[in-house]
Amino acid sequence: MALAFWQTRDVVRREIEASLQAQAETVAAKLRQGVAERVQAVEGWRELEVMQDLAVNDVDKRLSAFLLDTQRRNPALFTRLDAISPAGVVVASSHPGVLGQAVALPPGCGMPMSGTRLCLPANPDREDAEGVVVASLHSRFDDRPLGALLVRLDWREEQQILDLAAGDTLRAWVEDEAGTRVVASRGLRETSATLMGNGAWLTAMVRLPAPVAADGDQWTTHLQQSYATAFAPIRGMAWAFAGLLALAAALIVLAASWFSGRIAQPLVRLSEAALQLGGGGELPGLGRGAPREIHHLRQSLARMVDDLERQRQTLVRAAKLAAVGEFAAIMAHEIRTPLGIVRSSVQTIDPTQLDAESRELLGFIESESQRLERLVNALLDQARARPPQRQPEHIDALVARAVAMVRLQARDKQVHIQFTPTADDPVLQVDAEQLLQVLFNLLRNAIQILPTEGRIELCSRDDAEGWRLTVTDNGPGIPLTDHEAVFEPFVHRREGGTGIGLAVVREIIRAHGGDIRLLPVARGACFEVRLPREI
Repeated sequence: MALAFWQTRDVVRREIEASLQAQAETVAAKLRQGVAERVQAVEGWRELEVMQDLAVNDVDKRLSAFLLDTQRRNPALFTRLDAISPAGVVVASSHPGVLGQAVALPPGCGMPMSGTRLCLPANPDREDAEGVVVASLHSRFDDRPLGALLVRLDWREEQQILDLAAGDTLRAWVEDEAGTRVVASRGLRETSATLMGNGAWLTAMVRLPAPVAADGDQWTTHLQQSYATAFAPIRGMAWAFAGLLALAAALIVLAASWFSGRIAQPLVRLSEAALQLGGGGELPGLGRGAPREIHHLRQSLARMVDDLERQRQTLVRAAKLAAVGEFAAIMAHEIRTPLGIVRSSVQTIDPTQLDAESRELLGFIESESQRLERLVNALLDQARARPPQRQPEHIDALVARAVAMVRLQARDKQVHIQFTPTADDPVLQVDAEQLLQVLFNLLRNAIQILPTEGRIELCSRDDAEGWRLTVTDNGPGIPLTDHEAVFEPFVHRREGGTGIGLAVVREIIRAHGGDIRLLPVARGACFEVRLPREI
């Protein structure tokens, strides 16, 4: 229970921290967006034609009317808009009573020579706090300074964002890189509370660039919740756990002796029987008084014995199949000689001396003997795998040679083969004969399965591990569920195939330390051969 309590407490703490972090990110983004939108609005106004009235000192009507109308349309965002001369005197304003007065900018906020500057409130905790945006104005004709557009932002908009986020259980504030407070939630504003570290609070922080970047300034949004508030439900759960623990301890003491006697005797009998299983013994019955778990244990042991027996029978069958395979390889080797004699004898017969029926039978003999020879060769190739004899070979040259070997067969079927070598370093340590067999099998399979006027594309390239070759055709393709099965022996999807060629291909590639696989494509099939540069 103690472990569950501490784990639950840790989980709750992480969830609260994650929730605080997500909330802090939302608050920071919303706060920055709100200020940035107002700053961007000011930057847009400074480019308006009406601002050029400062160049001709014609500001008493049109510019003042514009500033007044803008402030009236956005009373919750802007408290006052002034156009000031380079000397800092108000020459146009949304408040006519300040015309001609000198404007004192907040400390540390001088008039910018160009661009826009955001000045923070001197006391951001006051309910009437105002931020100030100062945008420089220049003549469009000679680029001389005309003054500045000074817009006062109602900082209550920012305070309300933090108030909504903090609610009654949190506190939130934003500070700049110097640690100066930018805005704070109601609890901090009303009490002027000193900000505390992480000792008694769960804290989330999010750093975002200030809405108007100045020397890389950043605003850091803090969101805090006290441990006492966060873990109040956990403390209640701890007392509940303590009560349950006391009750459970009493029940365990009463029930332990009864359960121990009921469980121990059947377990002893079962363990003694398990020790005798290797000698052919059988599991004993447990009687109706044994617990259900002991019955389940006996059933599990019985299933284990059955599984072991089935695996033993599977191993026996596998050994028998291996012996049959060796015998098949020997018989295949022995059959080749009489089969060659049959083919040679058939080829010595002059078909022009035979009638039509005899010529047909002679054709059957020759075609079937050829098929038998292919089967025998495939069996022998599968049985006599040998380790590769490695030496430096130009792989792209081997691919071109394999393409040339099947060119006649492809031409008879009107199959177009295109090879695109893009590898920068195609020299690898390989067995050229075995690799030619791989390439020949892949190309022959593709030609045999393709329809007339099919297409085969080969492309080689380097990668971080070695050399790769893709062999792509536009044939009927292979279902995704069969992508692994096609490399197993005696599995084939082509009529007249033996299912051995791709198995031999994979064994050769793996003997070279590489791999071959089928890549999913929209149409046809795509085999990828991968060979490492170093073994």
